[in-house]
Amino acid sequence: MRVRGAWNNTELVCETHLVDLTLSNREGHLFTISARSVDELNLPTQNTNVVNCKKFEHLTKLQDRLCSGQLKPEILIGQDNYHLLVPLEVVTGTPQEPCATRTPLGWCLHGKAPAQVAHSSHVTMFIANNSYEDSRLLQEIHEEVQRSFTFDSLGVGTKPRPNYDEERALELLERTSTLVNGRWHVGLPWKDENCKMPDSFPYALSRLKAVERKMEKCSQYAERYRDRVQHLFHNDYAQVLTNTEVTDRTWYLSHFGVDNPNKKKLRLVYDAAAKTNGVSLNDYLLKGPDLLKSLFGIMLRFREHRIAVTGDIKDMFLRIKIRNEDQNALRFLYRSNPNEPVKTYVMTSLIFGANCSPFIAQHIKNKNAQRFESTYPAACEAIYNNHYMDDYIHSLPNEKIAIQSIREIKMIHQQGGFEVRNWTCNSKQVLETIPKEDLGEAAVRFNIGEQYGSERTLGLIWYPHEDALGFDVSFKKIPENLINGTQRPTKRDMLRVVMSIFDVYGFLAPFTINGKIILQECWQRNIEWDDTIPDTIYDKWCKWIKCLKELNNIRLPRYYHEAAAKGASESVTEPVVSQTNTPPLCAAPAPPAPGQFTSQLMTDASYTNLELHVFCDASLQNNVHSCLLALEK
Repeated sequence: MRVRGAWNNTELVCETHLVDLTLSNREGHLFTISARSVDELNLPTQNTNVVNCKKFEHLTKLQDRLCSGQLKPEILIGQDNYHLLVPLEVVTGTPQEPCATRTPLGWCLHGKAPAQVAHSSHVTMFIANNSYEDSRLLQEIHEEVQRSFTFDSLGVGTKPRPNYDEERALELLERTSTLVNGRWHVGLPWKDENCKMPDSFPYALSRLKAVERKMEKCSQYAERYRDRVQHLFHNDYAQVLTNTEVTDRTWYLSHFGVDNPNKKKLRLVYDAAAKTNGVSLNDYLLKGPDLLKSLFGIMLRFREHRIAVTGDIKDMFLRIKIRNEDQNALRFLYRSNPNEPVKTYVMTSLIFGANCSPFIAQHIKNKNAQRFESTYPAACEAIYNNHYMDDYIHSLPNEKIAIQSIREIKMIHQQGGFEVRNWTCNSKQVLETIPKEDLGEAAVRFNIGEQYGSERTLGLIWYPHEDALGFDVSFKKIPENLINGTQRPTKRDMLRVVMSIFDVYGFLAPFTINGKIILQECWQRNIEWDDTIPDTIYDKWCKWIKCLKELNNIRLPRYYHEAAAKGASESVTEPVVSQTNTPPLCAAPAPPAPGQFTSQLMTDASYTNLELHVFCDASLQNNVHSCLLALEK
């Protein structure tokens, strides 16, 4: 953001964050606005004592309603919030006397200050800022690009060593975690256990009313929202708070629902990043180290053996209880009907939305498994290395080992209060050993890495009955008129589509690179975010979208050895669509020569070492690479 004083040409360029805040007047009326946070504006102090109201008959009755003293402004309210500045009442004297106006926020003084205290210079501020909607859209695009680059770099980087704060978070969690009646209880990792939090009740109340307005507009959304809240109460994840006395570490959480088009129920998220007086609950908590195992490694191992198994932990975060002395920091407001009084509740379990929750959940999952290392070493190893957050993704040599592994993993998790469900396997023999109520769907969608359940345009899907991998192309986040060609996309529309493709294996690199090249051409032509693309780019885009739709039909063998033995090597056989000066849109790697691999070499027991060798080269537009799977007897 740029802040410029009108009296000279100097300006302040500073980092800012868009925050929602609630203002109150003396009568207690609340007003919620969005504003930009700034570390230091260095505004001049206002001395209202220079005006003696007793000397002005028209101001005599207002002297107790006006602020007095040496006061430094903390909030600048501009014309975008004029409803807070509009004069409701005006009190005037002679042209040379000060006057007063009553606004929704209170009384303001206007006019000349006495000559003996008049400042030699006056101050006018001009603040240049994008609109709230533009900022929100840019933030969403930034997050999409960041996620896409994260997937592109899978397997390349290494995790840094834990820093001091991360080691301290681990130490605090180790000290406070205890197993009580089959459930893990933990303390929150406070940066400062003696902190004093601001009053977040008004903001939480305003956010609740915003949720209620959305519920009034959509009855189905309201029904799903109430269902998720009742789910918390029914399972003892939350409870009503009878003693609402405020302590130094009391925080009222805002909450909202995130709808997933693939699921009938929505996810309830607690906004621990919402700020009050410039700070949020997350600002008081240590985030802790990233304990997640490499997603790339997990997905590679998923293709290594003949029997593939997946499952997930139900309500993983919520299964971990928060110790009583920390629960006041997890208060929230709710009522099932806007006509009812607002009640205060408290979360007794780990919330989805706190920065420390992923770290806590992974640590407790592993800590629980450590108790069984001596009796079930293989199952514990699988829990450590083949879980990505709440998803279990693994492959095993044969049915006997798979059945035993599932039983042991379920038992270990149950001893810590966790329930693994939605089991899926490519073996009917294995599935017959699992209760029907614990089985998952016929196809498994890997939605790993999605923030708040957001929908991706294209994701990876596994078909257990075929034991094949495919691509789940979804156009839910793309307007219909962009897909059917009745409306041209803008550069912003194109970026969101290209960056929302989840391709952890890189199968689609020959396809996705062309979408990025088209985007590159938009930048080279200096096309703005919301400008529609010209004819030459639009023709290429239409061909790319057409090919995107065809990706639903692709099937690739999951099992490395079966693919190699058949000489398939994950080849894509879709039609090739070419365009001038760019690589083919759906180009596929050529299959290996017949007999290049033999089935004799591709059995689980025939090798002791498995290596993946990658060769690559780059050009001005893209790069090319090939991979070789090396098996050592």
